[in-house]
Amino acid sequence: MSAQGLPCRTTEENAKVYRANPNSLQEKKDFDAFTKKFTLQRKSKTAKTEAVTYTIPVVFHIYGDVQSGKTITYEKIVNHLAQLNDDFNGRNADYQTVEPFFQPRRGTLNVEFKLAKKDPNGGCTTGVVFHPAKNGYGNGGGYDDQIAADAWDNTKYMNVYIQNDLYNDGALNNSGVAWYPNSDMTASNTARVVFNGAYLYDNSYSKEFSATLTHEFGHFLNLIHTFEGGCTGTDEVSDTPAEDGLHTLACTPGTNCSGDKVNFENYMGYNGAQGCYKMYTQGQIDRMLAALQHPARITLWQPQNLIDTGVNSTESSLMASVTTLKETVVNDGAFNTPSIITLSGGKTFALSSGTLSAGTHFTHAFPAGITPILTVNSNGQVTLTLSGKALSHAAAQNATAGITFLPAAFTGGTTGLSCTSLFFNLKFTDPYGIFFVDMPDVNISSSLTWKPFDIAKGDDTSFGGWRYAANALKIETYAKKLVCEAGSRNISLLGQNTAVGPASNMTAPGAYPNQLDIRTSTYTAWEGKSGYVGFEYQIEGQTCYGWFKVNVAANGDSFTISEYAYNTQPNTPIYTGMSNKTAVTLSESILYEAEANDGGVTTTSLISLSTNNGTFTKSSGSFTAGTDYTVSGVLAGLTAVLTLQGNNKAVVSFTGKATAHIPANDAAVIITFKDAAITGGISTLDNASKTINLKFDAPYGIFYVNNPDYVASSAQTWQYFDLAIGDNTEYGVWQFAPGALKMETYGKRLVGQAGTRNISLLTQGTSIGASSNFVTPGAAYPDQLDLRTSSYTAWDNQTGYVGFEYKSRGRTCYGWMHVKVEAGGVGYTVLDFAYNTKPNEPILAGNQTSATVLAPSNLTATANNSSLEVQLAWTNNAVNATNIVVERAGADNVFAEIATLASTAVTYTNTGLTAGSTYKYKIRAKANTVYSAYSNEVSATITANSAYCTTQADNKYEYINSVTIGSFNNVSGKNTGGYADYTSKTITVSPSTPTNVSLTAGFSGDAYTEFWGIWIDYNKNNIFEPSEKVIDGISSNGTATGSFTAAAFTGSTRMRIVMKYYSNPSSACDNIADGEVEDYTVVSGTVIPNPVTLATPSNIGNAGVYSTGFYASWNTVSNATSYEVQLNNANTGWTTFGNSSTYYLWIPKQGTQTAYQFRVRAKNASEFSDWSAPLTIDLQNGNLGVAQVDFTKSFAMYPNPATDVVNFEFSNLNAANIKITIYDHTGVVVAVLNNTVSYPVHQLRKGVYIVIATDGSFSESKKLLVK
Repeated sequence: MSAQGLPCRTTEENAKVYRANPNSLQEKKDFDAFTKKFTLQRKSKTAKTEAVTYTIPVVFHIYGDVQSGKTITYEKIVNHLAQLNDDFNGRNADYQTVEPFFQPRRGTLNVEFKLAKKDPNGGCTTGVVFHPAKNGYGNGGGYDDQIAADAWDNTKYMNVYIQNDLYNDGALNNSGVAWYPNSDMTASNTARVVFNGAYLYDNSYSKEFSATLTHEFGHFLNLIHTFEGGCTGTDEVSDTPAEDGLHTLACTPGTNCSGDKVNFENYMGYNGAQGCYKMYTQGQIDRMLAALQHPARITLWQPQNLIDTGVNSTESSLMASVTTLKETVVNDGAFNTPSIITLSGGKTFALSSGTLSAGTHFTHAFPAGITPILTVNSNGQVTLTLSGKALSHAAAQNATAGITFLPAAFTGGTTGLSCTSLFFNLKFTDPYGIFFVDMPDVNISSSLTWKPFDIAKGDDTSFGGWRYAANALKIETYAKKLVCEAGSRNISLLGQNTAVGPASNMTAPGAYPNQLDIRTSTYTAWEGKSGYVGFEYQIEGQTCYGWFKVNVAANGDSFTISEYAYNTQPNTPIYTGMSNKTAVTLSESILYEAEANDGGVTTTSLISLSTNNGTFTKSSGSFTAGTDYTVSGVLAGLTAVLTLQGNNKAVVSFTGKATAHIPANDAAVIITFKDAAITGGISTLDNASKTINLKFDAPYGIFYVNNPDYVASSAQTWQYFDLAIGDNTEYGVWQFAPGALKMETYGKRLVGQAGTRNISLLTQGTSIGASSNFVTPGAAYPDQLDLRTSSYTAWDNQTGYVGFEYKSRGRTCYGWMHVKVEAGGVGYTVLDFAYNTKPNEPILAGNQTSATVLAPSNLTATANNSSLEVQLAWTNNAVNATNIVVERAGADNVFAEIATLASTAVTYTNTGLTAGSTYKYKIRAKANTVYSAYSNEVSATITANSAYCTTQADNKYEYINSVTIGSFNNVSGKNTGGYADYTSKTITVSPSTPTNVSLTAGFSGDAYTEFWGIWIDYNKNNIFEPSEKVIDGISSNGTATGSFTAAAFTGSTRMRIVMKYYSNPSSACDNIADGEVEDYTVVSGTVIPNPVTLATPSNIGNAGVYSTGFYASWNTVSNATSYEVQLNNANTGWTTFGNSSTYYLWIPKQGTQTAYQFRVRAKNASEFSDWSAPLTIDLQNGNLGVAQVDFTKSFAMYPNPATDVVNFEFSNLNAANIKITIYDHTGVVVAVLNNTVSYPVHQLRKGVYIVIATDGSFSESKKLLVK
């Protein structure tokens, strides 16, 4: 391979996986055996078969859009994929120039690798996903969690990762690496190809070298290097000659090993990378075709998956430039990266400017606090930005957010669009912190010269301690920087409390052996010293800092790394030598009474173990008081609850309501952890106790204050005053100038004139609240609010009210000041004031007391099950009420207002309720905005119907004589009372298949025209609903015929047949007058099978058994076009698993089940065979065989052909439960037999009959010949 590109390390990296997962190695060996059998099978076929084109959905993950100075774009990926598809299909320009000796061996694979057009959520995608720069995914271990987190479902997409540094070792010229088919990797979402973006077709120094991606795709389809093992090795392909693995031929024909010619132009060698990659061999094509049957690859090209991934869609689509959005470095839940959304394929947006409107043009699902803004750039492009901040934004809240465009967003609606949604991966970062780790000591000396270790966090966590030579000590950082002495690679000896951060002299290592030095012959500063090494690392591409504690021996020949700490906040220093104690932090030290003022505390506080990776002993559920913690200071009526949010956070909440809850009851609650709650015990904490102060309000009300007069006049132009009732209630009366009066509010608003800063003169009784026109003072002097100016004199010689708002613990409350202004506006006085302490509730100007509204009492609730309603009644005690408000709760116990009634109401009927539901009610009175307390709470249950409605009819003139539905027939005659219960008889219907109906009336005398109706209670609610009427109004004076197609349902339910004289029956209940009614049981069944005529498949076996599933196999049958495979389930009996058009079918592992029994039958459009004998497969043993005890359910008939009597035998079936149905060749039922083992056939006509035996879970059909 060219010196500009390092060799592919597929062999080495796959070996790492096999060493770590022996099951994967065994699977590889087993599949190699399958591949050989598959290849022989293909070679043994003599008939021509139509070529199959395989389509593989692909997603490219791009890590950094510039790699080795080369840009990575969507267009470059599209172009390279086109070149790669040409390579596989023999469309490459040099395919015809292959060395003549190897031209007969050339092979092509009918495959198209196509970029996915739908993402795993069903949203639009380009199939090219851009991520922040990251490296290392070429390693066969150590990055699996990150790879899986970025991957799209490996069973649906081939994942290709484009990174610049494949192994995160500083080498930027490794070309690519890939992994062979591996079920474990697919299951863990780590199956992949990794390729260097510098070698894409439009970036590479050599177009031929860019075909190394074709080489890697070959590995993905199980191709091995042609030189594997050198002259004595093998690539498991018969038509690729051995190679010595030296790759010295380059693009010159030649021989090696045993003198055989070398296929130097083969994609799976290295010679061709030097300018002449051209071909695969036919043997390699066979091996790739086999690979496409591997459990880890077979799902990719299935027809349904091609629909799910949208690869073949030709309609217009939406494309987003960025689909992974990362929280800002500020770590506050905000996002600042835009995404450009474009329309492809000629479709246009309905707007060409402005913004799209949520609810009209699109809907969205983003985390609480985030609002998407779609700004229209043109009719083909919009820009997505995210406004706001996510309320929850720890890494655990990483989410997929979606935007779905509505028809109004596009010209011509959504017609012509392949998809209308886009999904975005929102990446959050855990709250920043500094973490201390007392790591296992890394002791480096002459007896242990090298030891690798990892830190707990980062994109690349690897380091190593290293004794390079005697008295030569190094730290391997894998290209990460350490703090070093200026102009050298000598690692600085840092003392206690030294900042490690952006200002530090960070130095990168060189290539081997120029790693960074702790001790050399010329650098001895560390000898006999203990100190700190500062390091730099990356989290999601952001630079962060940490330190190691290092002790170097006095002789400079050994050292120990004993502990480290790191800061997760990007670009922020960490100071050396922090404590190893875990810091315990409290988010809120004060919790206030709930706004309801009822003694409840609805806010919470979060206790966090914030440093040094401290953890609780639990990660979910709640701590137990007395066992995990103690608590003191909790008021009667309240209970402290500590609920875990992960293993380092616990939410403190309070349930119940404090019995006493005025300010005098304020409490200090002390929570002290015990050893049982903390990993390592409380000795690891900096403080085991935390205090939360509970603060209560006085009962809400309107409070009047007759304050000392606050006066502004020519004699005293300014007076400061403080109402002292809230968060900030400071004011000042002010004569700004003669005839100019202001009120200083320190930024607070007053009720004023619209569009001005003039304070309104309010009259007594004016409501002051949220609907008032509050005005804000100017930003700076002298723009305070005006009471009087030369142009605003409404207050001259007037006494009135000023409306104000204030904050109480951040909640808005309202009040008034009583103000008197002198004639001519020479001065004014604040006489008194009043305020309402209930948040958001208005106050009336001049009102000095709270209104009292008496609560209703004696509330009762009475359920009326027949009319689905509840009647409420109560005693109305309020004489000043304006309304009565009714509230209701359902199963969620959440009350909501359902009615506002007149003030005198004492009853209410709640209608339209649901049978089987329980409802709770409470009511209260209100006087304008003042509410009473609640009444008592009551509940009522609407009982569901327990039986079908009764019905009756007068059948003295006509009656139902016979009913034929499908193959079912019942002759009944006249029934007593005009109704018959035939629910002991079962009618089978096939959902989605038309069912014929023949209904015959009987008459006592003359024949009359009778109308028919049939209902099926599909939803099994014991009600025959109008939507469940399947036969509607057919009529006849003899036999009425019709048909219906049953809706899908399961199990059995009730059918009611109504015959009514003269008119169409509109109801299945009550008295229908002249006519008759019959009830039957109806079940969802299957159609009668076609006659058995094909030969039964033989040689039932397997084509490979793996831990993840097995290949069921059989010999093919003449005239069969497909093969149905069934699995035997203990609960449901034989159930069809799938169909195959060839001699095998892959059956993946079902949950934890390891033993399987299957059978096969052959089919074509009009015929099928008998089922094969069943075979048992055991995944655990990787073998097959007939079970020691055969539990197979089956039945047999003899003699067959039969002339007199046919006998039935049953295996693992109870004859008492068996129903046998015999059909003639036209599908008409001849007989239905129960609890019998023989049947006389001498009365039957000669011919072929179909016999079906079933016990409800088992069903089997056989052909019977009667002579």
